[in-house]
Amino acid sequence: TPPPQNQYPWTGSSCPHQTSSQQDMAALYAQLIVMTAPGPGPHRVTHAQEYLPHTLSLPHSTKSSLRVIKPGPDQTLNQPSIQQTDGGRRGGRGPTGARRACTWRKRRKMNQAEAAPVVPVKRRAESLQRRVDTLQHAQRQASHTTRELRQANRSTAARLDSLGDRLGSSKQLTQKLTCDLAGVELQKKVLEMELEQGPTAPNNPGLQALEAEVKQLQAKLKSGSAEVSRQASAIKALRSQLQEKEDKLAMLQDRASHSERDVVMKRQLVEDLRTRLKVLQDGEKSHRGQVEELERKVRSQSEEATNRKAFLESLKRRLSVATSEKSQHEASERLLGTLQGQVGAGQRSLAQLEQTATSQMEGLAQQSSQALDVLQRRLGLASSQTEQLHAFVKALAGEMLRDVQESVIRAKSIAASILNMSERDLADMLDGDQDTEPSAEMPDQDWLQHLHHILKQKLMEAVRVKMKERKVLTEELAALAVPVSEND
Repeated sequence: TPPPQNQYPWTGSSCPHQTSSQQDMAALYAQLIVMTAPGPGPHRVTHAQEYLPHTLSLPHSTKSSLRVIKPGPDQTLNQPSIQQTDGGRRGGRGPTGARRACTWRKRRKMNQAEAAPVVPVKRRAESLQRRVDTLQHAQRQASHTTRELRQANRSTAARLDSLGDRLGSSKQLTQKLTCDLAGVELQKKVLEMELEQGPTAPNNPGLQALEAEVKQLQAKLKSGSAEVSRQASAIKALRSQLQEKEDKLAMLQDRASHSERDVVMKRQLVEDLRTRLKVLQDGEKSHRGQVEELERKVRSQSEEATNRKAFLESLKRRLSVATSEKSQHEASERLLGTLQGQVGAGQRSLAQLEQTATSQMEGLAQQSSQALDVLQRRLGLASSQTEQLHAFVKALAGEMLRDVQESVIRAKSIAASILNMSERDLADMLDGDQDTEPSAEMPDQDWLQHLHHILKQKLMEAVRVKMKERKVLTEELAALAVPVSEND
């Protein structure tokens, strides 16, 4: 019998992947295969549909429109690696269509490279973890469906064994009934031949029994033929069911092999994703180190920014002080301008005063020259008087010293004449008295010192008076000499 048109009775259509969700699942699976397949560039996978499982196979129109593209340096794992070409959509692959497709692909690739966002490593790791979870869930579902298919295969095999046993028993029964039918027909022919050859006894009980037995055998033959026809129809139905079961078993075995292949590929995908996850975790660690370094730099930059803010605040304060000083300087400049005007007016008045003063100074110069002559004469007279005073003081001191010495000598001579002693003996005695009684001369020495002090005081007072007079005269002379030099 020919196979039925519906090769996939559990889907209700001729292709098991006509729904949009199944097509999306197949496209996603193809993208994962292309992204995780080893090898450089587009040579990693020649055709994505070769790696698709049978349960996730795409329609022919979608398969013909798939091609593998090489991910660019700016593309991430979130970007699709399978795209639909112009040939798959337009149906033509001529030279013009190929050029258009090439330019369209380049333009789309450039747009994708420009529009591709920079995905952080954490998001990539999270997306990979979600994909790993989905793949693990799909793997669990596939293993569950595989177990169910194996159980269904075992039950189908048991049913086939039971049907084979029933078929064998029905075949044996059919053979037995055919043998009995052949024996009964042979007996019938023999009896018919005997009836034709010999006369019939009307009241023969053996013949009646034989006829009853023949009728019974005919009834058995009819029932056996009916049973044979029924068994034949049952055998045909069982053969058709067996053929259907065999087709279904082959299909289930095919699905089981494809599911095992899917499980193996999903395991490979999970291992690849785990390795890539490890690589991304290592990269994330390095990125964390870089982030920590950047945080330290940010902290140092923030500290530097605070320092700069403080410096800017100090500069602002300085600027405010400078602006206040500038305003003060501007006010002082305005005041200086007014003062310069006043100075100009004063200079003009000063020039007039100078003209009047020069005329007056000429007369004063003559008067001052005369006064200078008078003062110089007075100064010479004062200096001569001072010298005379010094000479007088020196002469007075010498005279007083001689008078004292003469008085001492006279006293000694008077004492020697009174004591009737020579001057030498008197000197020796006085020396002895001085040695024994040094306190006797103390009043004389005190009196002499007092006298010297009085002389010095008077002399110093006279000298001070003369020095003051000289200083006054020199100051007057200097005051008069300045205008004279200016006039000259």
